[in-house]
Amino acid sequence: MKISRATLHPYEQHLSEKIMRRGVWLRLENEDGDIGVGESAPWPGFGDGAKAWDFAVETAFLELSLRCSLVGAVREPPDKTLVPVHALVSSVDEALIAYSQGIRTFKIKVGRGALDEDARLLHALREALGNDVALWVDANGVWTAEEALHALRTFDTANIALAEQPVAHDDLAGMRWLRERVDMKIAADESVVTPGGFLRLLEMGAADVIVLKPMFLGGLSVTTDMARKAIAAGFEITITHALESSIGRHAAACVAASLDVPLLPCGFLGPLLEIPQVSPLVVDGMLDVESLYTPFDPIERVG
Repeated sequence: MKISRATLHPYEQHLSEKIMRRGVWLRLENEDGDIGVGESAPWPGFGDGAKAWDFAVETAFLELSLRCSLVGAVREPPDKTLVPVHALVSSVDEALIAYSQGIRTFKIKVGRGALDEDARLLHALREALGNDVALWVDANGVWTAEEALHALRTFDTANIALAEQPVAHDDLAGMRWLRERVDMKIAADESVVTPGGFLRLLEMGAADVIVLKPMFLGGLSVTTDMARKAIAAGFEITITHALESSIGRHAAACVAASLDVPLLPCGFLGPLLEIPQVSPLVVDGMLDVESLYTPFDPIERVG
């Protein structure tokens, strides 16, 4: 396959009042006029930009070679296009909407404000949603191990099922210490993308769950390999987006659809860039991966 043209198309858009997402779409075109689009959207604290570029290049080449959705590239035949998903929520109202779609796992960001405010929200969610749902908390590494232990014990009565990145990304000893002292599962996220972090996590047994973000890991094939290694080592896995557009999000979801292993609910919902516009289809807590796909030409959209 010969590439006749390659162009870059930067984008930026507010995900919220405080969060601006920036990235670049890579557009490849062959001699027949077929196109493939990949996305590079690095994020501070999640590895280096080179891996995001690897992700963009691999995605664009795969789409160009297929001239269709990536799900057929990562799984032949593509007989599995549904993956379980969780919802990232910040209020009871948001959670109730997700609950109506059959979602039964909810992730809440904690550690950004007062601990008692986090506890109040968690208890309100438990009261509103009942005991048949799983509540996960994500601290993005803001606590020391001792602070994390205090916080998670404060949340005890809300029956938290999983705590994601409760300590700093490089404090694997602290994460393992914490894991030995709490009943909930401990998940590693930022720790996975640091140089050598993934292998050290496996060696130390510092977590129960590995969070994989293909955008920050270097592509679909790399993520698939890491997922298989984690499962073989006895860890559970979940695959999530990186707050990118649906181009990158669809590619990440295809990795989840390709794996013949049990997955914890994955993270492909939440804030979504308006360009390109998609409407993720979720039924009974399962995301149809193909609902994230749309043929997209950045030249037509942003010039």
